[in-house]
Amino acid sequence: MKGSKWLIYLLLCFTGLLGGTNYFKNFSQSSRFPVEIAFFLAVCLTIGIEWGKNYCARWTIRTPLFMGFGHIFRTPANTFMYVALVGFAIATFAMSIINSTRGAHHLSMMLSQETDSTTVFKPNTASLDAQILGAQKTIEEANKTKWKGTTTVQSQRNISIQSKTIETLSRQRETLISQQRTDWEKHRQQKEGHDSYAADLILASGGWVELLQVLLILLNVSCEKTLDNRQNTPQASSEKNAIGFQRGIVYSEHAPPQQDQRNIIGFKRYEQPEVEISIPENFSQARPPQPLG
Repeated sequence: MKGSKWLIYLLLCFTGLLGGTNYFKNFSQSSRFPVEIAFFLAVCLTIGIEWGKNYCARWTIRTPLFMGFGHIFRTPANTFMYVALVGFAIATFAMSIINSTRGAHHLSMMLSQETDSTTVFKPNTASLDAQILGAQKTIEEANKTKWKGTTTVQSQRNISIQSKTIETLSRQRETLISQQRTDWEKHRQQKEGHDSYAADLILASGGWVELLQVLLILLNVSCEKTLDNRQNTPQASSEKNAIGFQRGIVYSEHAPPQQDQRNIIGFKRYEQPEVEISIPENFSQARPPQPLG
């Protein structure tokens, strides 16, 4: 019973943190609530849901086990109270299951997108871009070298060479971008697969945790009923009455001994039994003692 109780509390913390984080993220980002209000709403919903799951579900099971179904229908107040307990337990479990499954899956994908810095493809061609820029500057300088208003022959040769260099570097740049694009898409698919698997794993674990909570609550209440039945057996009652120290019993030769029926726990002072002393009839006529010497 103790083990199931502590496991229930641990699993309630798991689903509570999962649901609270989901509520907070959606309230603060999607709904655009202020952070303080989003935090307060998330905490209120989390406490209400986890309390309803634990407390109302327990008493939904305890009532027929300990009091019987007749207690539920004995008075209208009992019936309405039991219906309210069942309804609140079902509603809170339904909300918690949604948070622990679809909500947890959505939360996992949301957090992975927030921490993902590779959503936009950025090619790395800094080296080729620097070479192309250098060739363009060389062409610009060569165009400035003129003789009588005409570009020199050597400058024209340099311009032609640098133009071919730019064309070659441009083709290399396009090839590099295409290769990097292919690698990025492959890496992106792998990451999306990992993120999807992690989200599915959280979804499955959240659903199984909800089922474990139901089973543990049933187990815990059943253990309580089992212990209650053991304590109410005649053997347990006699052992229970034998616990502790009882007061001393006064005995008399003319009356049968009477047993004290009270169950007194702790140390009690024993009373001295009554002792009847027989006095001889000639006691007063007995010879007084003689002085010594």
